Amino acid sequence: APAQSQRTAGPLPDNVDNCCWVNRQCSTQEDWDKGWAAFKYYRCSTDIPMNINGSSNFVALARSGFNLLKDKAPQWYAYGISGLKSIRMDPPGSGIGFLDHIGAMVYGYDGNKAPTEYDVVEMAGAIAHEACHGHALKDGTNTSGWRNELPCMQAELAVYRLVDPGDRHGFIVWAQHIVDNIRDPSIWWW
Repeated sequence: APAQSQRTAGPLPDNVDNCCWVNRQCSTQEDWDKGWAAFKYYRCSTDIPMNINGSSNFVALARSGFNLLKDKAPQWYAYGISGLKSIRMDPPGSGIGFLDHIGAMVYGYDGNKAPTEYDVVEMAGAIAHEACHGHALKDGTNTSGWRNELPCMQAELAVYRLVDPGDRHGFIVWAQHIVDNIRDPSIWWW
């Protein structure tokens, strides 16, 4: 089912400025820093304020990608929800993209497949990348061509560095290669 409207764990008291006081377990300074960022960027919301259309496995994947961003990179979560109007599952093998005319991210996925950690990390990077195209569209910028892909690949790379700093899945190396060689037509997919 599509995600519903944004909610918090309950009304936020006026004196709260950190989600550690509301709906997070925090013990380290890093936990408290993330709790503050979670308050700043999404007011401790537990829902994803966006329609996610596809199989239950796909909805779980997209929600997991957003939740990974909430936990590891809240500024990119805020960027994602403000740059995309919706996310839609497309047939497997159809790739990942942005539909300018409806502001939607499309993501080729086998809806019968349960998402893996690899899929969730890829989804988090894709959310940032496609939201970049959404923000460019809002700003009146063309959303294709290497000059427009570069900032979106840089956004994707930044997310991978935050959500998978050890690069267990190889996305950092892959994205860095694209960024470093963005002017080379042999790597273009658009």
